[in-house]
Amino acid sequence: MIGVTVGVGLVMISQRLLPSTYGLPEMSMESVGLAFGLSLLIGLIAGGYPALRAARLCPMDALRY
Repeated sequence: MIGVTVGVGLVMISQRLLPSTYGLPEMSMESVGLAFGLSLLIGLIAGGYPALRAARLCPMDALRY
């Protein structure tokens, strides 16, 4: 959420400060939603898979190895 907020804020600031000769940056809510959704999916998979494997282990085996 912090990254999305910072990114949207930087685009809004750059739209106001940069001269239009450089071409103004644009951002659609669809791209923000897609980036957020993919990040969430990758984070859940990267964190959930090891947690699922650890949950299936016997506690003594997990502590031993």
